[in-house]
Amino acid sequence: MKVKVNYTMAIEEVPELIQDILSSLKQSITLCNSHLVFNPNDFGKMASEFKAAREKLEVADAQIEDVLNITAGWLEATRPQAEEDEIDREIINEE
Repeated sequence: MKVKVNYTMAIEEVPELIQDILSSLKQSITLCNSHLVFNPNDFGKMASEFKAAREKLEVADAQIEDVLNITAGWLEATRPQAEEDEIDREIINEE
């Protein structure tokens, strides 16, 4: 089961939070690698391990989206409006 958690923190602590989330993401993705083992002699176990990897990757995907959203909000709160407009233009041009 997955849940979304919201909490309040000082704005200067946000980059450290993002780094912590990214560190956890990297560990989780590395752990997924250990679940992806071809084992046709025990297909049930292989299927179970693949399912566990997929579940971890699903959470990782949501956490990546969280990091992007948190970073966007942090940038909006810490950068002057002129810089925000430039970032928005760059994002639009990339799409």
